[in-house]
Order: sequence, then C-alpha cells, then structure tokens
Amino acid sequence: MKKIYFNTEHSYLEYLTDAEDLGYEKTWLKGNNVIKIFNTRGFISSGFIRSFSSRIINNAHKLNKLQIPSLKISEELVFQYDKRKSGVVYKYIPGCTVRDLPRKDITKDLVTNLGKFIAEFHQKGVYFRAMHLGNIIYYNKTFALIDVAKIHFYPWPLFILTRARAFRRLIKYKKDIAHFKQSNLELLLSRYRLESNFSKRENLLFNFYLNMMQSFNYKTIKLLIGLVIFMLILLWLI
Repeated sequence: MKKIYFNTEHSYLEYLTDAEDLGYEKTWLKGNNVIKIFNTRGFISSGFIRSFSSRIINNAHKLNKLQIPSLKISEELVFQYDKRKSGVVYKYIPGCTVRDLPRKDITKDLVTNLGKFIAEFHQKGVYFRAMHLGNIIYYNKTFALIDVAKIHFYPWPLFILTRARAFRRLIKYKKDIAHFKQSNLELLLSRYRLESNFSKRENLLFNFYLNMMQSFNYKTIKLLIGLVIFMLILLWLI
C-alpha cells in the first residue's frame, strides 16, 4: 500500500490540482481514481487512535478477500500537518448508488438481486453498520459496497438480531424509501428472507426485531440506557 505524505496544506492543494469535485463531502475524481478525505470530529474520538482511512483500507481488504465487491484502494493519504485528517485513493467504480437510481430503473430484478446480495454477505459474517441505499453502488447488474469504515467481521453467519440491526439504517431514511417505494422494500425483505433460508422461527424473530426498531427511536433508547448507567455509577460512588 503506497502512502502519500502532506507536510503542508499547500502540498495537499497542489495534489488536488485537476481533480474534479464529485459533489459529495470531500470527494474528488482525478483520472480514474477517487480521492476521499475524512475528518476526525470532537475532542475525544477513536479516530485519533485508528484513523478512518486505516479502517477503510483494512475492511476493503477483508471484503475483497471474501469476494464481496467493494473499494480497490491504491493509496493512503497521510496529513502530517493535521492529525484530524486522513484519506484514501481508490479506483473509480462506475454506475451510481441505489439511492440515486432513477425510479424507472428500480426494477423487480434489481430489487430481488439486491436482497440476494445482502443475504450473501450476511451469510459470510459481514455486519455492514452503514448499510443504506446511498452506500451500495449498482452497475451492470452488480452491486458494490462503499463507505466501509463501519464493518464488523464474524467467523459465522450473522445472528437474526444483528441482521435486523443491519437493516435499521436502510429503512430509517424515509426519503430513500419514498423514492425506492414501499412495495420494493417489502420485495427486498422477502427475497432477503428467502435467500437467507430462514426457518419459521427465524422469520418471526426477524420480523419482530425489525418492527421493534421501526417503532422506537433508537437514539432515545441509547440515551436512556446511558442515563441509567450514569445514575447507577453515581449511586455507587455516593
């Protein structure tokens, strides 16, 4: 893996010469390569210990090893003048995200193939925490994962609860579902269950967890759990 070091912002801006802004946050196209920059936010972050670029490089390597289409990373960008920044350079993936597909192109074949694709990498133990329609590229009847910093790899197929959690983010973006259509979402989930070879019990559990996650505000639940833990610690100290 080649590393490119930047000692000053000027050297970084020179590197971006002739690069085309793709319209996404800190993403440029230069030749046949995409340049993606990440910023570590806040005063306390795991990004200071392990940069987002190193996570993506590691995850992309594991995905490619599992034969799951994803990023082909050629370079890591190291910002010596700003430890909050990191970046990668990867080969441009043609096509567009499922989120950006015209509605007329969202066919039943595409939806069922997407359900099969997700079932396949879940079966391989890949928990893609950032799984939504904007992080899946579609091109020439194939799919590929992008923005792969948040992935857990397990040596076994995902448990039912983990599978439902993976869909939580996909279904929470109402604009995505409105464009994708509710009927296509139902078809996607139906195909996913079929390809996952769920038993009757697993089907019931998957539906229960999914409905539960749709009914409750996940952030509020996490906040309440955090407050309960804080109060318990406080009472223990007193």
